[in-house]
Amino acid sequence: MTIIAPLMLIIAAGALYTRVWLPWGEKASGNIVRVESLSLFGRLRMHGPHVGLLCLVAILSALLGWVNPIVALLAMIMAAGVIVLPGRYTVTTTGIRSGGTPVRRWTEIGGV
Repeated sequence: MTIIAPLMLIIAAGALYTRVWLPWGEKASGNIVRVESLSLFGRLRMHGPHVGLLCLVAILSALLGWVNPIVALLAMIMAAGVIVLPGRYTVTTTGIRSGGTPVRRWTEIGGV
């Protein structure tokens, strides 16, 4: 058992938090119209596939003996914790931004 697999698993779980909080990320441009909190189902839709995939990789890694089951459990708890954190949409005159994601211009979603 090497240190690479457990370290990659923990880093991947921590990287999920950059979608919620990224201090050096792009600031919302334009005048802020509204800041709306993201519901639980919205957070599940946003983070659910990534958290599910990471949990699947953690379980497989533990079953194959690549990581200690405690490390796999820790990675799954860290990954699931991102869903619990509150998220916000920032609506501005030029676009919309969610958490640490880039600003989406209104012209990108004008046809929706």
